[in-house]
Parts: sequence; C-alpha cells; structure tokens
Amino acid sequence: MFNKLGAVSLVAMMLMGGNAFAQEEAAPEAPAKVEEAAPAVDVAAPAVPQEVLDILNDTRALSELNDGELRQRFRTARGLAKQQGLTDDVREQLQAAAAAARAEMDTRAAATEKPAEEKAEEPAPAPAVEEPAPVVEEKAEEPAPAPAVEEPAPVVEEKTEVPAPAPAAEEPAPAAEEKAEEPAPAPAPKPAAADVQKLDANPVSAESEARARKLLGDKTPAAKLSDKALKLRLNAMRDLMATNTLSPKTERALRVRLKTERDILRSRQAQKTEEAAPPEAAPAKPGKAKPAVAAKPIITEKTAPRAVLADRRNADELSPRELRRRLRVNREVEVGTIEDVEPQRRELRRELIRRDREVLRRRLLEDRREREEELEREPVDIVIERDFQPSKPVPRNVFEAEADDEEIEDILVSAPRKRITQRYTVDEVAARSELREAMPRIEIDTIRFGFNESFVREEEVESLDRIAAIVERVLRKNPREVFLIEGHTDAVGSDAYNVGLSRARAEAVKRALTTYYVISERNLKTVGLGERYLKIPTSEPEGENRRVSISRATPLLGELRD
Repeated sequence: MFNKLGAVSLVAMMLMGGNAFAQEEAAPEAPAKVEEAAPAVDVAAPAVPQEVLDILNDTRALSELNDGELRQRFRTARGLAKQQGLTDDVREQLQAAAAAARAEMDTRAAATEKPAEEKAEEPAPAPAVEEPAPVVEEKAEEPAPAPAVEEPAPVVEEKTEVPAPAPAAEEPAPAAEEKAEEPAPAPAPKPAAADVQKLDANPVSAESEARARKLLGDKTPAAKLSDKALKLRLNAMRDLMATNTLSPKTERALRVRLKTERDILRSRQAQKTEEAAPPEAAPAKPGKAKPAVAAKPIITEKTAPRAVLADRRNADELSPRELRRRLRVNREVEVGTIEDVEPQRRELRRELIRRDREVLRRRLLEDRREREEELEREPVDIVIERDFQPSKPVPRNVFEAEADDEEIEDILVSAPRKRITQRYTVDEVAARSELREAMPRIEIDTIRFGFNESFVREEEVESLDRIAAIVERVLRKNPREVFLIEGHTDAVGSDAYNVGLSRARAEAVKRALTTYYVISERNLKTVGLGERYLKIPTSEPEGENRRVSISRATPLLGELRD
C-alpha cells in the first residue's frame, strides 16, 4: 500500500514540476503582451468582464432567437447583473437585457395561447412560470417592459395618496410615515417589445462616430482635469449622445465613461459643499438651550457602514448630519445594498429608522421657522433678470450635483434665451420643446427615488438646501415669481405609466420644498413629462433620464395674480 501511495505521489510531483516548467517557459511572453496593450487601457473606465461584454455586444434582434436561446439570454443577463464589482451603468444595461428578453418571452407566450385542451400540449409558456421576476424589478429605477395593455394600472394614484408632512403639522403621524416608507411595488402596464426598442433603431452618423472615437481616445485621466475641463468633457459626451446618431456599441462605451467621470466631478462638488457648510451645533439636551460650540461628530460621511450600524445613541444626541448618515446606511441595509451583519436586529433597525426620521423631521421644521425669521430680518440682495438680453449669454442647463452655488443662482435668476411676447399655460410649455428651452433649468439629480416610489425621505431633504435657499430669496424679492418643477423618467415602461410616475415625483419635490422651506405652494407649478424629453435617447435604463428639474418660469407663465 505504501509503495502504491509513494508511486502516486512521485507521479503527482512530476506532473506538478512539468506544469511549473511549462509556466516558466511561457512566462517571458506575458510582459510583452501587457506592454503592447497598455496604451489602449482607459484608466478612468472600470474593467468589464468578458462574459458581460458578450451579452452587451450581442446585437442580434430578440425575434431572431429561438426559445432556448432567449431563455438562456434572460438567465445569463439576470445572473451577471447580480455580480459584485460592476458599475451602476453596466448593471442597468444587464438588467435591461434581461427585461427585454423576458418581455419577448411574455410576448411569445401571449401570441401562442390556445384553448385549454390545446395548451396542455404546448410547453412554450412554461419558462415564464418557472422563472422568477426579472432583476429589473428589484434594482432598476423604472418598471420593466412587458406586453401592452389598454388601461394603465392605477399605481401612481395609490402612491400619491400618501401625503407628505404638512407645514403646519410639526409631528406628522408615525403611522402615515411607515405607510409611505415601504410601498409595495406594483407592476406597471407594459409595452410591446417593439416599442421598447424604437429609440435604438436610429441611423448611425459617421461624423458622430468619429467624434465619439476622439472622446473615447482621450486618455487624460479625469482626476487630473480641472472642474471646468471635466465639465466640458462631460457636456461634450452628453451633447453627442443626445443626437441619437451613434451605434449601440459606441453609445454604451460613452455611457460607461460618462458615469465614471461624472462620479468624480460630483464627488469633488460634494466635498466642496461639505467643507463650505458651517459647523453644526451639538444637539441641545432636554430643557437646555442649544450649545453655541459645535461638537466633533462621531459619524461622518467617511465613517465605515459597520461603525455607523454599531452606533446605539439616541436620535436626540446626534447632529442632523449624523442622523442623515445613520438613516442612509440603515436604509441601504434594508434594501440590500449593504450586507446585513445583524439580521436578528431587523425589527429594532426599522424602529430606529422610524425614530431617527421623526427627530430629523422635527428639526427640519424648526429650521424652517428660524429661516423664516432670518428672511424677514435680513435685506435680500439678488437681481432677477426678466427680459431677453441678446448681448448676454444664458447659462446652459446643469445637474445640481455638478454645479456650485453661483451656477445655481445664475440659472434661477437668468433672463430668457429668446424674446417672449405672450404668456403660456403649463401644458403649452410642456408640449413645446422650444418653449421649455427658453428658460435654463437645474436637473435635481440628488434626490434618489426608490423603485416605483414618489416621495422624498427626510434624510434626502438636505439635497434641496442650495436650490431652496435661492428660491426663498427670489420670492422674498418678488413674491409673484413662478417656478416650474418637471418630472422625468427613462424609457423603460409604458409612456402612460411614466407620465403618471413622473408627475407624482414632481409633486413629491414640491411638497418637500413647501413643507421644509419658506416657499408657498402658489409659487410652484408641476408637470409630469415621463420619457418625452430624454437626456440620452435610449430604451435602456439610464440614470441621467431619471430626474426632476426646476426652472424659473415667470417669463413664460406670467406672474401670480391675487
């Protein structure tokens, strides 16, 4: 027995030695290969696994795939979307691929339905029953596409029935808050697969492709560019994609790079905003005045999630920033973005979230009263431009997360881009792109709505601070000014559903502005535009298309009347 084991071990050692020798023989070729490929690597773009690229670059029409290939595409895209280390943009594209495959499966199943006695002989619809819901319904912002129906489901109406806290109510009922926190997502009416892919059946321009190659070929790392230069490069990418004249492969490459580089710019802007914010005073103890000296926070934006979750202090002991940070981390655990290291504490964590939000809501309302007193005391130094000025350039539209305070103010007090000789209704402005573009706007991309959600959480209200402060000053200068809040979605889902959802989200931002800031409901008009004005024309999930925007619309709509 020993001899046999010894012989086996000897053979194994020889094989291992042979493998090692083969590896050593092949080793010298590796550096040359890496050295040769190095110049083509984009240091700003994350590596994408080959199996992901295979799915994303598969341009075959779904109608050309047989049932087995279609099921395999759905399973593969859905599985890859769950992998760790992917960028949000790539993950969304995989989710869209899974959703499109599932929609095609559903369409085929609906087209081949027969009477009950014949259906028993048909195995085709079975996969639609066996497969779980596509991952888009778990992660994607907008509902997944599926066969068209005549009547849209009344999901939006159900969501808008949950009211945000009213300005007069300092302590909104906890039960209403809990109801609004976790609405059960309901499926939206789904369009036919052909409708979903209309945006991608665009003509390809050789000139646009050449411009895209030039942008993609620019290897200057985004981290080494100034804010101004980085904004110019991001705007060039956005403007090029807005033409909708790129091939799908080129567009995806630009979207990946856009996502990577805009995150760098937004991180810089967030850091500047945080550094410019005045230090927060330590929370006052019951029965005592608020201390004048700020206490050093225990929780900051850089505190590791596990350390945040371990914080057991009472909400009254935390500063507003600490409360917001703890709420965000606990929320991410609830939705699965952060691993739950203490699943046995789920109910306690939900109670902690409820209490933290209650305390934060009370402080936000207290801040509103203080701000109202300050606005009444302090003179307002702001100039509102009312008429078209041919000699003065009007600022371009900006994303709030990428703009500084000066840019935001310039937009909200700017003159029109063209001469306006009459007044219009909100519906007329929404229906005509030339009227919308007459006034610059801010894309409020700092509010992140959950799947199928249309309300603003207390911990996200801070994202409106900079815009709200300028709107407050404008209204203090002229209480008759009118601002238009537009809701937008991407092109995933039916147009009717997206219009309703976008309107509900615009209303949610309006409620937040009128509840927690010195802004009257009369001064804010809302409209839901759905997928009508996409920033990036694509049928795939795209974060840049999911936003709420605001503009000063007084030159178009006219001043308020008594």
